[in-house]
Amino acid sequence: MNYFKLGDIIWQRVFGYPMGPQTKKFFRHVGIVAIASLLGSAVSFGGTILAGRILGPEQYGMVNVILAVGSFLVLFMAMGFPHALMHYLAKGEDPRKISSTAFSAVICLALGVSIAFLLLVPLIAPIIRVAPFLLVLGISYGVIMVLANFFQSLFQGLALFSRVALFNFSASVFFVGILFFSLFAANIHTFESLFGAHLLRWVVPVGIAAVFMRAYLFPPRFDLQRAKTLMGFGVWAFLGIVPGYFLGYVDKVMLNYFLGAGWVGIYSAYMLSSALVLERGAGALLAVFFPYSSGVDDKLSLFRKMNTLVRYLGVPVIIFLYLTIAATIFLFGSAYEFNHVFALAFSVSGFLSLWGNVSLWFIFSMGGSALRFMSLQVWISMAINVLLNFFFIPMMGVLGAAVATIAGFGYLILMANYYVYRKGAKKT
Repeated sequence: MNYFKLGDIIWQRVFGYPMGPQTKKFFRHVGIVAIASLLGSAVSFGGTILAGRILGPEQYGMVNVILAVGSFLVLFMAMGFPHALMHYLAKGEDPRKISSTAFSAVICLALGVSIAFLLLVPLIAPIIRVAPFLLVLGISYGVIMVLANFFQSLFQGLALFSRVALFNFSASVFFVGILFFSLFAANIHTFESLFGAHLLRWVVPVGIAAVFMRAYLFPPRFDLQRAKTLMGFGVWAFLGIVPGYFLGYVDKVMLNYFLGAGWVGIYSAYMLSSALVLERGAGALLAVFFPYSSGVDDKLSLFRKMNTLVRYLGVPVIIFLYLTIAATIFLFGSAYEFNHVFALAFSVSGFLSLWGNVSLWFIFSMGGSALRFMSLQVWISMAINVLLNFFFIPMMGVLGAAVATIAGFGYLILMANYYVYRKGAKKT
């Protein structure tokens, strides 16, 4: 009750009128997911800092290289099907038929991509200067993550937000339990302890989700017409998501290429607090926002409200991120040096990544020409990020990666606003 009273007061101060019933319903769902996500973040945050402190920048950096590779493979294993599933479930499609079709497609894609990438490992490893066995470990992480993403999308599309919350929180608890066992019971003080916790954290939640949602998935029913419908949206979502990877994870791969795994560890330490706060916060918001915005007709009004909130939240969020980064680097220990300029740059890039992702998925929820337009802009944004990384990382190190991210997301935000206010306004 206090949550809604406080939220309504803030809403009235910003917009000048009280929340409506749909807005209250939206924030109720966000609150459920956000509370579980923040609790999960608190649990995994402490475990990750402890592991990074024990392992040191080099071993911690190796884990983040594996996660970056696995996260890249997830994009091709999913091919936009989970996001398309969420979109069409929110629009009222038959959940049993469309869910089973999407699940069958994701399983086939995961197997195909895993085999293809495994064959390419000897060719790719020397080009990007990553040890072959790290790339192979990335495949295993990609497979479990694509299944986790699928079930999250299924829950979100069906508006089962309490299950989304439980799913994510339980994964955080398993992560810490496995990590502590590896570090203190098994005395594994190498990157395998942290990576194993990241990998195994999703095994039990995915298995339980498969049992509870089996009516939507089994027996497998592949409907060709629905597959074409999902692919029509999914391909454009995929084209928009792939460059988004380069706006986040490619920094780690390029830092490893130019400076080595130790600097990846330092970069990841600076990114940890903002990534946990913003990924969980943005994840909680987008878990509800994307299905919600997909069903809203007056998208121009919704986008104006988003930008109004951003103007009020920008400076407080950046200050909050700066303080959390400072505290995080202190907890990581003396092996991770604190730099005020780095902290400020990562705070700004963290806030812009949140704003950029919300804007991106808002445009995606419009579908049609908006989806195609924004997919192209994300590719341009990716090109900006990659080119600036090539120029800035050799000269500026970790700071160069943060500056490149700021430029990439800044462009993305400008293009989202351009489309809605100049192109999308008349249509809306």
